Amino acid sequence: MKNLIILEDESERERAMANALSDLEGFKPLFFDNAAQLIEWLKAHLPECTLISLDHDLGRVKPLEGVLVKPGTGWDVVEYLVTQPPTFPVILHSANREAVVGMKTALEKAKWNCRVVTPYPPDLDWVSKDWYRAVRMFLSLRKG
Repeated sequence: MKNLIILEDESERERAMANALSDLEGFKPLFFDNAAQLIEWLKAHLPECTLISLDHDLGRVKPLEGVLVKPGTGWDVVEYLVTQPPTFPVILHSANREAVVGMKTALEKAKWNCRVVTPYPPDLDWVSKDWYRAVRMFLSLRKG
């Protein structure tokens, strides 16, 4: 099973993304809503990743194992990724355009293949259309 890693803090988006990915055989979506937890997971499992999709803004302080913690941002994950050799594509799916520009620039400077998918609320059509199209495009490139 190949891991598709998604940093997303909104449950509606997570459900839409899981639903969009449901027809992909052999791929397992793993969702994280906390940048520090994702980074720790990546440190142990980076070679198991096929693709990662990052939101930037992760909301407010949340309880984690009985302690309130800041969830961090997608930037935190980018800062970790750029210290690693580029091995899989990255999708940036955040409406925070200013942060996305910086994240994309840092990733490209470190030779990571990335693409921006901009959400367009209020609905989640962008997930099944633009975001899923980017996922499929990257997965087809990895097969070839």
